[in-house]
Amino acid sequence: VGRRAHEIIRGAARALHLAKHQTIWQKTQYMAADVEIYEGTDKRIYGLDLARLFPPEHPEMVPHLGSSGKDQAIFFRLQRPELLQKRKELKAAPLSSDALSNFAKSARDYEQQNEEVAKSTAFLVKGVIPEFATTFEKEKLPEAEDQISKTRIHISLASRFHKAGVNNRHMGLVRSLIGSEKHR
Repeated sequence: VGRRAHEIIRGAARALHLAKHQTIWQKTQYMAADVEIYEGTDKRIYGLDLARLFPPEHPEMVPHLGSSGKDQAIFFRLQRPELLQKRKELKAAPLSSDALSNFAKSARDYEQQNEEVAKSTAFLVKGVIPEFATTFEKEKLPEAEDQISKTRIHISLASRFHKAGVNNRHMGLVRSLIGSEKHR
């Protein structure tokens, strides 16, 4: 990929708070090693295989999710972009999309990549999620009289989780932190 594409990738990584990091090929990247970038005949830049664009949650830091699929969890339990933006606001280090994976295993900065992902996951589990639960429990909830209203409330709740930087898979943990039956 040309210089122009490289600058676009670097700018996108900076905006998303993704770290410049090394891979097994001792190649420096800004996004996951398996992301593919192409320049089309129309001179536009295209990205493919962006499924692992965001860094993983550290599997050992989320015991409430259980161990099912734990070996592969780094490929599908990814941190939300909103969480990365919170880290950016706090001046925390950007995160590597390849942390914890074999794509970065022999890289010089592998341990540092993994440490930052562990810190971010701890920040989520011990800070962001409890704060979200506390804030949510203090709110007045709308009454849901019919199925359509209940569906709207559920959609709104999912959006609020995401806005806070919390994936919906952590709903059980949020619920466990709430004492009010109405809010549970």
